[in-house]
Amino acid sequence: MEVLATLDRGPAPVTLRRAVGDDLTAIVGLLAADQLGATRDGISTAGDLLAYRRAFEAIDGDPAHILVVAQAGDDIAATMQLSFIPRARPPWRAPLLPSAWLHRLPRGAETGPMSLRRPTRSSRAGNSIQTGRSSRP
Repeated sequence: MEVLATLDRGPAPVTLRRAVGDDLTAIVGLLAADQLGATRDGISTAGDLLAYRRAFEAIDGDPAHILVVAQAGDDIAATMQLSFIPRARPPWRAPLLPSAWLHRLPRGAETGPMSLRRPTRSSRAGNSIQTGRSSRP
């Protein structure tokens, strides 16, 4: 497993790491746990699982994307997809956060923008990528 960061700001450490295939059912559980996902996401059949596995493999196999999970103890408590878009000047690739789901992070754990900066500093090509704030506080 590729650990991106360990957040040690709450009562229990949260590990941000690259998702692996064994995380798939927990990730789908996070998708299905919100109000919109409850009506469209979930694994009811082998076909559902196959569709999610294909989507996971497509994201995982594309160097412009990374799927990250936040693990608290044995539980997958959050997931986010980072996409790296080309830029005309350094840093040559900028991270975009198209999706994120938070579920059961321990009370007091770092879950805001600061926690998202850490995984964006990592890239597959070894280039250092850091995000800047684009929204106003």
